[in-house]
Amino acid sequence: MKKVLITFVLGLSCFIIANRTALAKEGFYLGLNIPYTTVGGDFDGSSSLTGTQEAIALPVIKGAFGVGAVAGLGIGESFSVEINVADTVHNVEWLGSHGDGDQRSLGLLFKYSFLTTETIQPFLTTGITYNELILKDAAISLSGSTGDATLTGWGIDFGIGGDHYFTPHISAGGTVVYHLIEYNYAKGIHESGSIDNDVNGSGLGVIFNTAYHF
Repeated sequence: MKKVLITFVLGLSCFIIANRTALAKEGFYLGLNIPYTTVGGDFDGSSSLTGTQEAIALPVIKGAFGVGAVAGLGIGESFSVEINVADTVHNVEWLGSHGDGDQRSLGLLFKYSFLTTETIQPFLTTGITYNELILKDAAISLSGSTGDATLTGWGIDFGIGGDHYFTPHISAGGTVVYHLIEYNYAKGIHESGSIDNDVNGSGLGVIFNTAYHF
């Protein structure tokens, strides 16, 4: 009986230590993301930016799935710093006309995880993003010619989600995120420059991800 008890205690201790080590957040990791992104704000399908030689349409931008990647570093069990990139291609509509829009982002995000000794770990995340939105044939000149329009600007992300650790090295999870984006620079066919009144391109998103922890 004594040997059985000792064996049980030693086995339980090893199990706890192994799981704490396996689920620790410290170290470098790489991952793939599948984001679903929506764009709202000033993109209402009837507004436009007007210059001296051309106008840029602000279409309705429909939500879309895209692709992304993340590189992160876990500092301690709870805190992580991430750099991520994402690209989503959207269907757009402006005054009955249809086209395409390509939204790209580069982000520096900070992530704080809870229950770091558990298999499922909820977390909060926030950070800054640099965003580029390319609208095909959305720039219209006085002569009637059309061309691509590019809007760029900074944003802030706020998110909440959770990670599930399948093994010490492999995790998968999801995040619900609000993208607060203000576009402050525009480039059309002939003109480019700062926008007098920033264009709001904020929207909700969902990110599905998987990562490998080294």
